[in-house]
Amino acid sequence: MRYLKLVFLTVSCIKNYVFSLNLQVYGEMPKEHVCDEYERLEHVEEYITRLEIFKDADGILAYNKVAYADEYKIYRQTFDDYFLKEICTSSTGEVSIRARAWKHSRTKPRASQFSPEKINCEYPYYRNGTTSVPQTKGPMNHFIEYKVCETASTCSITARTINLGVDEERNKPVEEGCVFSIYKPYVTIAAFLSSRP
Repeated sequence: MRYLKLVFLTVSCIKNYVFSLNLQVYGEMPKEHVCDEYERLEHVEEYITRLEIFKDADGILAYNKVAYADEYKIYRQTFDDYFLKEICTSSTGEVSIRARAWKHSRTKPRASQFSPEKINCEYPYYRNGTTSVPQTKGPMNHFIEYKVCETASTCSITARTINLGVDEERNKPVEEGCVFSIYKPYVTIAAFLSSRP
């Protein structure tokens, strides 16, 4: 199993969410069966954690899977897959920050309300007001694009951040042997407002 993390930082103003952070994490695994298994929530959770976006961008509190702009115009599809910022403190006082998968239930909202929580962990998404863009359209920084590609002998996984400018849309990429998904950030209202001109 091999992993690679690339970081490109463009600083326009360091103030919570107001900077452009371009990250990419790549992993390659020997193909045992099919690569579909790497599209499951726990694998996306692992790669969002590896990006360390919740550590690097204070204002981002969650991610939600969304349809690409071209898909949304046709299907109007929404998803219940979320990844919350999880801050845990160990018994020795060590703090860890990671992504925590949460499958929100629209039919049983009370059941899903507390599903991701663990002892000694906090989820700022529950305590803070957040906002996001309706779909994959800017202006918004730090979308996460997740890609799983299958070859005869390997499964390769890439997670990277994407920034969209004003009225810029992200359509679904087409690459043979690859499956793509995209996740929009939920940011604190204060961070969102401070990023506006």
